[in-house]
Amino acid sequence: MKDNEVWIKAAELGFRGHGSDVFIVIKRYKRKPGYGIFEKIRGFNGFWKSRKLREVGDILEAVIFLTTYTQGVWRLSEDEIMKAMKEQGWFYEVDKLAGVEGW
Repeated sequence: MKDNEVWIKAAELGFRGHGSDVFIVIKRYKRKPGYGIFEKIRGFNGFWKSRKLREVGDILEAVIFLTTYTQGVWRLSEDEIMKAMKEQGWFYEVDKLAGVEGW
């Protein structure tokens, strides 16, 4: 993991040796403002598939997008996202979300 990425395990698919894992990655851009949201799937054979879901300008937009995303087989809650950001050391973003009403 890089210091500008937060990985959140969203789902486990398959059975035993043919299982795969789905991760959601929030990436803070270094050379432009904003964040990118990616879905990365590690297949049972060890290969990775990645696709970009969206670019957002603010971390609040990213959290709202991830909690209301309905096109995937996974669901994320605010608690899972906050926990992952705290573990990675994204304290600026955590403080920014803590200042929003309803958190």
